[in-house]
Amino acid sequence: MTRLIFTGIIASKHFMFELAPVDIVHAEACANHSQIFVSGKPPLIVLEDLIVVEDKLSKFQFLKISNSTIINLEHITHISFGNETIVSLSDNYQVAVDKNVAQLMKKHLHK
Repeated sequence: MTRLIFTGIIASKHFMFELAPVDIVHAEACANHSQIFVSGKPPLIVLEDLIVVEDKLSKFQFLKISNSTIINLEHITHISFGNETIVSLSDNYQVAVDKNVAQLMKKHLHK
């Protein structure tokens, strides 16, 4: 199983940890670092910004749906298309999708 290495911080201490991409539900930008949300665990604060996280996840089933959020396509449970496109994930997180990404999702899903 593929594992990705991230540098994180807990209680002001730096550490390195490995995550399987399939366990990552989504990631969010947070100032000069990112938060990674993993199934059944509290969010992990990583020292990498979202661009670095996106690069690490780009080889897997992830999609950047806004400037601040990347989601794991395998964790989508529902997509609501309306005035605003909302994606629901397996951890009950719901997030709005940028218009351009929503149009691409609609086009891809309706093939």
